[in-house]
Amino acid sequence: MRRLFSGIYLPALTAVTAVLFLLLPVAGASGSAGGAQVIGPAMARSTVKTFLVPTLPRPVRVKVLPCPGDPAAQGCHSSSRRMDTIWLNPGAGGLDDETLAHEMGHVFESYMWDLHWRDARGSDFVPKTFTRIAAVLFDHPRPGILYSTAWSEQFAESYSACARFPALTETLSTGYWGFEMTPTQHARICPLIDRMATRYEEATAADPSILGAKALP
Repeated sequence: MRRLFSGIYLPALTAVTAVLFLLLPVAGASGSAGGAQVIGPAMARSTVKTFLVPTLPRPVRVKVLPCPGDPAAQGCHSSSRRMDTIWLNPGAGGLDDETLAHEMGHVFESYMWDLHWRDARGSDFVPKTFTRIAAVLFDHPRPGILYSTAWSEQFAESYSACARFPALTETLSTGYWGFEMTPTQHARICPLIDRMATRYEEATAADPSILGAKALP
């Protein structure tokens, strides 16, 4: 269970545990056609490859370090017009699949909005589809919901659920931002995420420069 503090996710700890960590594999980059180029440790790259929903064909840097703004946070995400960055904090339990998938959900949303704000041809599907997803997540989504923290966190949790579970047999409750997802919501939202990724690739085909970001040294 996590809570938001200054835009970063904190673990709810009920006990203090001592954890020993082995050295992680040397950082590298990997990617496949139609998927993200993950620049970071092998464990992150291998986990992303198991996702059941698409990642977007742009690079993302993953750092296994405490978040710059809060060293107690499990994980955090920073957006950039060139390349987004994720921090995973091993000392706060941030190396689990759920946290990485949540942060990759933020990357997915960030790159989608970047496409739309570039006024790329065919990118009008971004706010339209996000609005459809919000209507599934929220009982009465207010105007401007897509620009709220509540939306961003609920979407990231939804992406994480879709990435890790092919289907739900009961309601999933993470306790984070009050997130709950029913089997019906899962069945409706996951295909919309799949469709957005397809539309993204179609839109960027006309302007490959959007995908041209290179890894920084």
